[in-house]
Parts: sequence; structure tokens; C-alpha cells
Amino acid sequence: MPVSVKLKSVYHLKSAYEKETIYQIIRNKKNAKIAVWSRLSLSDLQHCIDCQPDIIHISIPVSGIQIHSNLHKDENWIMEQLFACLEMLINYRMKNISIGFEDAFRSNDDFMYKIINILLDFNIRRIRLSDTVGTATPSLCRHKFERLSVSAKPQPKFGFHGHNDLGMALANTIESLKGSSCDYADTTLLGIGERTGNCDFLQLIRIARPIFNFGVSIERAEDIQKRFLKITRLL
Repeated sequence: MPVSVKLKSVYHLKSAYEKETIYQIIRNKKNAKIAVWSRLSLSDLQHCIDCQPDIIHISIPVSGIQIHSNLHKDENWIMEQLFACLEMLINYRMKNISIGFEDAFRSNDDFMYKIINILLDFNIRRIRLSDTVGTATPSLCRHKFERLSVSAKPQPKFGFHGHNDLGMALANTIESLKGSSCDYADTTLLGIGERTGNCDFLQLIRIARPIFNFGVSIERAEDIQKRFLKITRLL
């Protein structure tokens, strides 16, 4: 089961502790694959490489709102950062890379097409579309995956990452997976995540079981959640 760990830039003692914590998670893993999250930043990426995870996940802002209003940059800057990060990955011979399109459902498809083609040229096929602020709808999710998959050759392994700001994370996840273009989706235990959270792992297993075979029974999913509650003392 892939497990994602978010690593932010290490500039102070608290973040140094965070990095050491991730080291320990990786050293003590059993059957999990540990994915470490990076912004589109050489410094972030270097910290991720230092941790030697199974997978490095790089988040790329793709909407005009994120690029212009949040970062105060432009699309050319995004492309420059992307190529710099790809060069670093090549220099370190990192192979297991996934990419996240931040705010994908408010973005321009043509810009995402451009990035997808570059990623495919670098043999990076795992691309996740993120509903970063939770404003997507099920129909928008379905159509976005369908449109992006039409021209992409070879076919990327698209995934979905939903946020629950408007209570749609579960519905959007199910609708994304129902299409032939989406291969995987992110969930969290208890739906824990930024702001109002992400798609709840147990809820997805329970509700979508008549549609999908995830290879995890409802009983097993409930047991995982109970163990998590016990470990974190949330129960």
C-alpha cells in the first residue's frame, strides 16, 4: 500500500525534526511504499532526495489563479522550474517519480497538455490531478480526465486527489475512478487533511464496494481505522 508523506522546505529546527521523522518512517517501514511530497522547488526536491524514499511526488501549480495570484509568477517560470527539477532528478538517477497538477480543475487544458507531453518525454507517466481547493464537481472530474487522456501518448497513469471543502471529495473520487482514464485516487484515514480534509479511506471502501474491487474488505478497512485511532489516541 503506497503511503504519502508531505515534506516541506527545511529551513529551521522544527522542519529539521520533520525531516528526521520522515527518515525514521522510511527506515522502519514494512510493506509500505513511502512517497515524499515536494513543491516545484530545487531546495524542496533536494531534501526529498536526501530522504531516499520509494517515490518522489512533485506538485506543479497549473491554474492561473495559483501561478499568477498566489505565486506571482507566470507559465514560463513554471516551465523553467520544471526543467530544472527534471535535470536534478536525472543527475541523481531518480526513477520512481509522480507528478501532481495543483488546482487542475480550474486550469487551462492546453497548459496541462504541454506539461504532460514533457513528462512523457522524460518517461514520467504517473500524473495526479488535484482538486486543490475542493471546488470540482463529479461531472467536471469525469470530463477533465476524458479530455486530457485523448491526446496523451503513451497513456499516462492518471490519478485523482480530492479535497472536501464543499463535501464532494468522496463523490468526486468515485466519479473519477468510474472513468477509464483514472487509474488511482488518494484517500486518508478518517479523511484527515488540510482544511476540511480529503476523501475518507473507509467511506470509499464502504460506498464504492459494489462498483470496484479494491482488494480490501470493509472489515479490513475498519480494522485499519481502529488501529490508527488506537495508535494516535484519537479514540
